[in-house]
Amino acid sequence: MSPSGSGFAHGALLYDDLDGFLEATVPFLREGLAAGEPALVAVEPAKLEALRAALPDANGSVRFVDMTELGRNPGRIISAWSDFAREHGAAPRLRGVGEPVWPGRSPEEVVECQRHEALLNVAFADRPGFSLLCPYDRRQLDTSVLGEASRSHVHVVADGAAAPSNAYDAAVAPFAGTLADPPASAEQLDLRTHPLAQVRQHVVELAEAAGLETGRVADLVLSVSEAVTNTLCHAGGRGMLRTWRQVDDRAERVVCEVRDHGRLSDPLVGRLPVSDQHTHGRGLWLIHQLCDLVQIRSTAKGTVVRMQMETGA
Repeated sequence: MSPSGSGFAHGALLYDDLDGFLEATVPFLREGLAAGEPALVAVEPAKLEALRAALPDANGSVRFVDMTELGRNPGRIISAWSDFAREHGAAPRLRGVGEPVWPGRSPEEVVECQRHEALLNVAFADRPGFSLLCPYDRRQLDTSVLGEASRSHVHVVADGAAAPSNAYDAAVAPFAGTLADPPASAEQLDLRTHPLAQVRQHVVELAEAAGLETGRVADLVLSVSEAVTNTLCHAGGRGMLRTWRQVDDRAERVVCEVRDHGRLSDPLVGRLPVSDQHTHGRGLWLIHQLCDLVQIRSTAKGTVVRMQMETGA
């Protein structure tokens, strides 16, 4: 089921139901078990339990992770794969099953998942022997989502066969695109005239009024502080904080957005763990770890970092 070759093998698995999912993933993982290859599986809880039941002899060789927790913000998934690869750096081959796009994801989340999938090819281009299979439910996901999967994966597995993806595109635009405009009711703070302490207090008041739990209020305040500090240190201090509450049929969210005139160039900034010896990207990495959704756009005109927290989480 996995293609031959020594490089990073990134495949999209198209399946129709749980049986189809298991028919593809169980042999893929068993092949790795037989070869002594460490594996990480990150999917929804129901699929985790089904795989555990189908692989009673995994004996710790396969690590199971709830993707609805790990990948709630798609921007933190690459960090987890990187940790896994580093932990098993001596292993000649690794296997993974990761499902970032599951039915019920919001359109905003799906877009960030698609960026994540494309960036995986950049993050692990130099990691040989890593086979990663990304399942897509073709009965419940929109055809446009499946089309994007074929563009971000070098091969596609469907109906028991693997084949190169004719639509695969190695080009990645990690910060391209636009975001929906904030509502007219959004509050604005000019970062040139509002000190960081005042910014933090504003976020505390907004988050508490929205009903965020104490710990999550602290997480959001820290995230906004990191984004504002980046503006102060790397964009000449010229920037704007905009905040609002967003309600739809799925959830209520607190949204905080920092805009400035800087520009990001590293496609993986914030998505990979930062060592103690380096500080570049530490703030964005922390923001990704703490927030429920992070959207970053950067052009020659400037950068926007939009952070969201669900109030009912």
